[in-house]
Amino acid sequence: MATPCLLIPTNNKAALCVKFCPKIFKKDPVSPNTVELFDLPYKMIFAVATTDAILVYSTQSLVPIVVVSNILGNTHFAPLTDMSWKETKMLGVSSSDGYCSFLIFDKQELGEELPIEGIL
Repeated sequence: MATPCLLIPTNNKAALCVKFCPKIFKKDPVSPNTVELFDLPYKMIFAVATTDAILVYSTQSLVPIVVVSNILGNTHFAPLTDMSWKETKMLGVSSSDGYCSFLIFDKQELGEELPIEGIL
């Protein structure tokens, strides 16, 4: 294959790490002309880390839900290296300088959680 099947905007920075939230969510209402990334009966949330930013997306859109930028030099002093979700409440982010940051989400901020039973 000569070209990727999907390009997710990361503000012209290389994606270093991608992590999916371990929960699934009820789909948001969309307009008829909206093109969804994936044809799913639910939506999933995922975070993309670049060297100095975190972008949080849903599988419904190429527009990020959350963008945390300019981390390098402000919160971290070296490039980001990894991320980890704690349910839907928290996204932990580490960098090669040893620092860790946490994004805390309010209940329902990412959407209405669905029970996994019956979906799969």
